[in-house]
Amino acid sequence: MSVQELKASLDQMSVTERAQIAGHLRILRWKETPGLADELARAHAAMDAGRKVSQEKVDEFVAARRAAKK
Repeated sequence: MSVQELKASLDQMSVTERAQIAGHLRILRWKETPGLADELARAHAAMDAGRKVSQEKVDEFVAARRAAKK
């Protein structure tokens, strides 16, 4: 299927279907991020070793990343 055909299909989809496609594309982009698996493994090992962060810190990090993308 060509890019043009994909775009035409997307034009025919509902908002919900396009949101599902967008989510799938995000997952694919994350999976293709160089070094992500190693980074996650290090983070999991750190958590297992007791080095964890609070939910507040996570929320601050996410908010900062979203602000940086704007």
